[in-house]
Order: sequence, then C-alpha cells, then structure tokens
Amino acid sequence: MNIVKGKQIKPLKCVMYGPEGIGKTTFASRWPRPLFLDFEGGTGRLNVDRVPVASYPELEQVMAHIAQDHADYRTLVFDTADWLDRQITRAVCDAAGKKGIEEFGYGKGFTFLAEKWAAFLDRLNRFGESTGLHLVFLAHATLRKFEQPDESGAYDRWELKCAKPVCPLLKEWADMLLFANYKTIVVNDNGKSKVSGGKRVIYTTHHPCWDAKNRFGFPDELAFDPAALAPELVTVIRENSQEKAETTKPAVVQVQTPPPPPVPVEKPAPAAAAVENPEKAEALRQVKTLMEMSGVSPEQLSAEVARCGVCPAGTPIEQYNLPTLKRIAAGWEVIKNNIKKQEQ
Repeated sequence: MNIVKGKQIKPLKCVMYGPEGIGKTTFASRWPRPLFLDFEGGTGRLNVDRVPVASYPELEQVMAHIAQDHADYRTLVFDTADWLDRQITRAVCDAAGKKGIEEFGYGKGFTFLAEKWAAFLDRLNRFGESTGLHLVFLAHATLRKFEQPDESGAYDRWELKCAKPVCPLLKEWADMLLFANYKTIVVNDNGKSKVSGGKRVIYTTHHPCWDAKNRFGFPDELAFDPAALAPELVTVIRENSQEKAETTKPAVVQVQTPPPPPVPVEKPAPAAAAVENPEKAEALRQVKTLMEMSGVSPEQLSAEVARCGVCPAGTPIEQYNLPTLKRIAAGWEVIKNNIKKQEQ
C-alpha cells in the first residue's frame, strides 16, 4: 500500500460561465500560454493562437495531434462548452442515424449524450495528466426555473447553457467552477429603487441563484478585470504548474502489509519488457495517449500491427522497439482509420 503525503502538482481544470460579452474569452487568454479550440469563432478579435473546430470527429483528431506535440502551450481552452455540446449531440445522432436527439424517444438520446460526455471528460483527465496542460472550459449562462423539492414555489437561477444531463458532469469534473456576472448596485431614492452602477465580478462559491465552487479557499467574490487575472487565481495557477512547481515532491511511504495467501496460477502472464531508455518511454507515452484519445484498445492496435507484418499478434505494446513506436505515432491517423474500417 502506498500512502502519498503532501500537495500534488496537477494541471487545473476550470469551467467559467457567464452572460455573453462579459469577457470570458479575454479571461482565458490571460492563462499561461493558451491554445484555443475555437468552436464558435469567438476569438477573432483577440491576439491568441487558435484551432477552428467544426465537428466532434475533428476535435478528436486535433486532440490526438496535441497529445503528440503541444509545443510550448500550457493551457488548452474550449471555447465554448455549449457549442461543443451541440457538436457532441450531432455526433451521437449521426452514430445512431437520427436527425435529432428527440428521435431516440423517452429521454434515451440524452442518456447517450451524457455517456458520450462522461467518456470524453474521463479521457480528458488522462490527457491533462499526460501533457501537463491546464484545461479551461468557457460557457454561456442561461436563466432557468428551479424548484426545490422541499420548498413551495420556483425561482430563476443561472445555469450552464448546456443540455441538462451535461451540466452536472462538467460541474463535478472541474476543480473550480467560476460564475462571471455584472454586480448591479441598487439604491433607494425617495422610496424608489434606482440603479447607480455596477461592476463585473467572479463568484467562486455556491449561491441559491447560481452554481460555483473551488478547491482553493477563494473568497466568495473575485475582482473580474479582463485585462488581468485576479491575484488569487495567479497564485493557484503558479502553484499547480508543473514547469514551475515550488512545492516539494509528495513523499511516498511504503507500508508493510501481510502478504495474501498464494493463489495457484497455471501459466503466469509474461512480464512486459522494461523500458530501455527515456526516449522510448516518451514514445510509449505518446502512443498510449493517442490510443486513449481515439478509443483504440491494446488488442485492436496489436491486431493492426500484426496485420501490417510489423510484430506478431498479441505482442504487448511495451515490447515494441523504439522505431516501431515512432512509426505508430507518426502514422497514427492512418492506423486509427484502418482499425475503424476493420470494425465496420
């Protein structure tokens, strides 16, 4: 049993939502060296690096390329989650031959949509850990009627502008769920309420009228200056950046536990070959990341490699030599497409 002590340095997972035009994209552009996946064309007025993405299959290809080589980028921004939600919905419908999500009937379409999102976020977790990139989702906000089961009456509250089954998945996935809005100041003037001004703020904790959370002890409100990140955010980003980690490496304490009773095994599985050098370790990591992002299993890859006459069928990926791993990474799109054709 391994007991890991101390703070762990991991890339951040952030979701920021708010009304249109409040400055969400500008906010994300202040993160360390961001690369935008532009689903709605909203970054055109900003001096940022972007990749236009028009469909979910195209997103999978882009993510596979980034996993292989993300250059000097340190943050990946999804702009926006609600536009990505539309593309994933389209992918679910196309896969089932449906014109729309309602054609599934009895809410089944939204169940399939939630499963697709859950699988995507799960792969995104592994993607962030393998690349060290901070992951930021931007989203629009919408007002929805909300009724608590133990209370009478309903009231409006701000929600993510995504399909209802998708919203809880994004909220649970994020380390910080930030709600940006205009804080209006209302004063009483001779018995009449008047607006005297307002300012933009970021809400970081839950409120009956919106959802927000953070795992870093932020105050309930942060100053929202699109030209600069709040100092609290800057500190958290710096502490969780792998390239400039100032905290000590977590200590691993080995705890001796009684060995389990022996279990008879007819044929022990062959041990995977040890990685010979750092270059092979990096190539192996790239191939495994590409497999995860493309949904390719080790068995499928082994069968395709055997079909091409490179290695015998059933050879573990860890036993591939360095040139073979490099060839797989360089020709991944062809290999993936061949595997998909074999499944059809």
